[in-house]
Formats: sequence, C-alpha cells, structure tokens
Amino acid sequence: MSSINQPKKFFTAEEVHLMIFGSLIMWPAEACSKGSHKKVPCFCIECGKFTSVAIPNLFNGHTTSCGRCNEVSAEEMAVRKFGRLMQKVPKATMPGSGKTDEWACDCGQTASIITHSVFSGYTVSCGNCSFIVKQWYQNNKTKIKRVKTPVKPEHLYDCPIIFLDVIVNTNKPVPALCPACKNTCHPRWSGVRQGKSLTCGCVSSIISRQAMEISKFIKSLGSEFKTEF
Repeated sequence: MSSINQPKKFFTAEEVHLMIFGSLIMWPAEACSKGSHKKVPCFCIECGKFTSVAIPNLFNGHTTSCGRCNEVSAEEMAVRKFGRLMQKVPKATMPGSGKTDEWACDCGQTASIITHSVFSGYTVSCGNCSFIVKQWYQNNKTKIKRVKTPVKPEHLYDCPIIFLDVIVNTNKPVPALCPACKNTCHPRWSGVRQGKSLTCGCVSSIISRQAMEISKFIKSLGSEFKTEF
C-alpha cells in the first residue's frame, strides 16, 4: 500500500522551525513526533512570554497561545491602583481571573475580593471603609455632643477623621483628612455631631471616583481642591 496520502507523523527540527501554531512557535525547535507526549518550550509571538506545551496540543490546535498574553506583571501590580484598592502582595495577575485575592484599601482595611471584579472597576474599595469611623461615632456620640468649641484634635477621642485646624464654629467647614480615602475634605462639626459628615462622600458615591481622581491630579500640581463644591 502506498504511503503518499498518509498524514505525516514525524517532523525534523528544520521543518518545526518554520511552523507557527497560532501565536506559538517551538523554541528551540526540535525533531518530534505528533504522537509524543513530551512538553516543549514555546515562545508566544503576541506577548513575548514562554510557556510549556505538550506536542500533541500544538499539532491538533488545542493550544494556540501562552494563555498569559493579558497578564499584568508583579512589578506593575506593585504600583497600580484600582479605585481605593491595591493588591496586598503584588504578583503576576490575570485580569479575568475568578480567584479571590487580598486587597489593601486606602482606609487601612484588607478585603478578599475576586480579581476580575477589581479589574473591571465593579469593586473599588473594601466595602467597609466607613465602619471604623461609624464605630467610633457610636462609641463616643454622647461625649461628642458634649464637646464645646473651640475643639482641638486632641479633644476628639481618637477620632479617625484627622482635623487639620481648630474648630471654632460648629457650622463652618473645617479642613480634615477623610478616614476612607485620605483626601482633604471640609466637614462641619455640626454634621459630625449628628453622625452625618463622617467621610468626604467617597464611600456613599456622593463624590464620584472620577472626581476623586481629578482632585488627586490637581493636588499633585500644588493646588487645593474642595470636592464638596
């Protein structure tokens, strides 16, 4: 029986060197049989990463890429911020991963959040940013209501809101640092006494994430920015 029409099962290194398997090339190229179960190193021409692939999966089209083309490096994750979140332990991460990871929030708390939820922008904080300040208010509200002006920061019973000036008028805005996002805000002491002005509004979305990003940029230029106005 003639073997002319039978599919080829063995390839020399020179032949493999000329082959492209989707986005992959075998590197270094080597002589191989289609039926071999050996894994070989492959180079992804799309992103430049290396991966290891079983020879049959290359020839039958099962594997056509490294599977990590969109991977964000550990170095980038160390400096990249998602709303008020940063990866607690920076590592190479796939944006579409459905795995849960630990994320550090600007408010100082840590939360376990699904990775793709963070990358998509659906989750931008630990979801519990105001808990500490609300708990402080509940524990101290009787004392807070008794405080008379002028109010100095040391009179505020370890208040998470860091006031930057002495409060001399309960209805006058006073510069302070928001306990959730650490940005400058201008709460009124009358609002704090009622438990209403405990954050700048970032937690309740009164101030949008885009506005907060713009405010940070303006501050980086040395100018003051009041988000409430």
